[in-house]
Amino acid sequence: MIRKIAFIGLTLALVAVLVWLAVQGRKEEVALESETPLEDFRSVAPSALRVIDPRDLEVAQARMELLPPGEMVGTAISHGFSARHHIVIRNGGSVGYGDLLLKLSYLAGNGKELESVTAKASVRLPPGETVSLEEITVEGVPEGAARCIVRILYAELPVAPPAGDSDRR
Repeated sequence: MIRKIAFIGLTLALVAVLVWLAVQGRKEEVALESETPLEDFRSVAPSALRVIDPRDLEVAQARMELLPPGEMVGTAISHGFSARHHIVIRNGGSVGYGDLLLKLSYLAGNGKELESVTAKASVRLPPGETVSLEEITVEGVPEGAARCIVRILYAELPVAPPAGDSDRR
């Protein structure tokens, strides 16, 4: 009988402690939520916005020309292998995009990824249009690179001019 009373008493004490911890945790959450000031989006200064992995941008074509060491790349002579890329990007969405960050993954003949690099492309890509990036040159390409897969990591949304600037043209 005493064991039964002790067991019930300890169980009730444990339940009381768990309820008290849950209530204290909720009080702390409410306190943190009330401390965070809400930002009025109408008073925020415009800034560049990035769309990570935009679904409406498509790499329509990607060609790679592998250049051997000692070839002129831009205004300098390359010391290792380099690659000149011709990339065509299609915007199938209803939003225009600006600067792009591309991931170039170099693959061996057996399909194994050798190396990946990123390249930034400064372009304006209106909705429904296609743009051709002619001269993206990358130095330090692995020697066994047979092909390259291009992926768009992010695209920046153009910032709209402040109200009243559109009629000053």
